[in-house]
Amino acid sequence: MYFIAALKTFYSAGCINNPLFTCEEGQVGFSNDCGCGCIETGPECPDPEDPAVGYISADPQECLIDFLCMDGWDMFNNECGCGCINTAMECPDPDDPKVSYVSKDPEMCATLDFLCCEGCEPFDNQCGCGCIDPNLECPDENDPNVHYYGDAETCLIIDYACPEGQTPFDNQCGCGCIEEEPVCPDPNDPNVHYIDQDPAGLCLVILFSCADGQTHFSNECGCGCIAE
Repeated sequence: MYFIAALKTFYSAGCINNPLFTCEEGQVGFSNDCGCGCIETGPECPDPEDPAVGYISADPQECLIDFLCMDGWDMFNNECGCGCINTAMECPDPDDPKVSYVSKDPEMCATLDFLCCEGCEPFDNQCGCGCIDPNLECPDENDPNVHYYGDAETCLIIDYACPEGQTPFDNQCGCGCIEEEPVCPDPNDPNVHYIDQDPAGLCLVILFSCADGQTHFSNECGCGCIAE
């Protein structure tokens, strides 16, 4: 950010004889060994690194010209310089896994041809260029059935395999494995005999055996026996 200030100082002797003084609106007072007075704070200048800001010149003396801004852009011409600001521009978040930047340099983007995946939306503006996948849904990292092995960049350089009963995923969210939801034996089936349907209940503390011709089970569904 750039700041411009005007300084009005009273001599030290004057500060002693007239210790009370007021500053005008937009000014900040000071009184110290240097003397006392008021500092007029200037405007907070538009950030030239912001892609929504386009400076024609940062030198006010060079801004004695006529210029127009594109639709949707607001003009500025003050002590900071002159140019245009797109107040409505919001750059796609590079940390959002739905967003993939090809380049953040608009000049570079002007020389590039790129294609987005089916269903993805391209963008090309002052922020840069790339693709947005509005349909991407990341597996919930807080779900105990979801196991991430890395982010999208890490997944480019690692190999992994999912254990039996788990499904792999690999996209802008990262990569890893998702445990398949078990198909629980139907408690209404006369061949199914549950001891407990709470895997954290009796199933953790008891030992049991099944009769001949029955199959033992103990998993996320609970525990019991199934007649063949």
